[in-house]
Amino acid sequence: IGIVIDKVSVSSFALDIGAKLGFSAEQIGMKTGMLIASVFPIIGIFVVITIMNFFKKQRMVLKQK
Repeated sequence: IGIVIDKVSVSSFALDIGAKLGFSAEQIGMKTGMLIASVFPIIGIFVVITIMNFFKKQRMVLKQK
């Protein structure tokens, strides 16, 4: 999260968005970092479900042989 906050806080994009919304660049960086951090568990859930489905199909194929 820290890397994302640092990169976004110094970007001109964060300054522009912050000026329009009334936030500082650091606040925009924090919000962006938290958003990115919240996406990873959601992606992890989809990966686990995909892996479970893959192995379930593999077991069914092996049982049919």
